[in-house]
Amino acid sequence: MIRMGLALFVLAIAGCATSEQPRLGFEKPRTPEAQMQRDQRACLRSSVAADDMVVSNVLKLDREAYIRCMQTRGYTLRT
Repeated sequence: MIRMGLALFVLAIAGCATSEQPRLGFEKPRTPEAQMQRDQRACLRSSVAADDMVVSNVLKLDREAYIRCMQTRGYTLRT
């Protein structure tokens, strides 16, 4: 239950990107939307540093780690 709440919180924070950092988009041919969402959630969870997991208003996402995770799963960064 706590993990699901954290995952939803991380997704919400990721959706609030500022104009300085454009939203990341990935594509992978013939990948169902549900699978892409599972991969995104897994990569988001793995891209939040353990030190940032304290109860707080802000969690810092390591964008480079997130991009690497998605690319490792076969996704291409969309421009």
